[in-house]
Amino acid sequence: MRRAFTLLALLLLACGGSPEAPVAEEAPPPESVQRHMFTHYAHAIALREVVVSGNLSLLDRPTDGLGDHEQHAALPPSAAPFVERMNHAARRAGDARTLQQASHAVAEVALACGACHAAHDTQLAPSPMGPPTEAADHQGHMQRHHWATAKLWDGLVRPSWQDWKTGADALSEHQLEPQHLEPFGAGPETAPLIDRLHQIGRLAVEANAAGQDTRAAVFAELIGTCAGCHTRKSDFESKFNAAPVQPKP
Repeated sequence: MRRAFTLLALLLLACGGSPEAPVAEEAPPPESVQRHMFTHYAHAIALREVVVSGNLSLLDRPTDGLGDHEQHAALPPSAAPFVERMNHAARRAGDARTLQQASHAVAEVALACGACHAAHDTQLAPSPMGPPTEAADHQGHMQRHHWATAKLWDGLVRPSWQDWKTGADALSEHQLEPQHLEPFGAGPETAPLIDRLHQIGRLAVEANAAGQDTRAAVFAELIGTCAGCHTRKSDFESKFNAAPVQPKP
């Protein structure tokens, strides 16, 4: 044993001495504020789109990302109440048992984000969605409604009165009719929802002169109504990546 140890020592000396200590890996650079907020906003958009689809079973990932969202160290302490409000609203969305509960929680997330941006004079870019198509077919109508919903969202989140007005005008001017939904397999059972959508379009226009709380209530009704329609017909659902509502156990 002693001879083996001596031979090992001689080999080490011949190779240049004792083995080097392992080099500690450098810690990754801290996440930038921009990257942090980008991830946060991506979760908020995903949450909105999941609720619009009507599939509550998909809420876990975006609500976990927002409900557990921690404030970036570079943000001022004054942002903390808004982050907490957003966390709470996201957790409410994750616990939702109905589309109404989920849609109102999403609107509260938008309100919390918009209030923080306004309080800290943060300039947020609009949603990365180009102008809607002018096509008069059923696809064109649905795309314009999706675009109008995104502009109303911007009105809450940026926040921007002009964005809200643009979305409200588009929603009220380009109204869906039953024949627009027939190619998607939707039947007469969607008529009450379409009537409600027309009412919401008028309420959105009236909310131009109202405060953010009123606008958020209108937005919640809008996405809840969209989701209710998306879950009516299987063919309609599949073409909009919407599955039947599956409440959490």
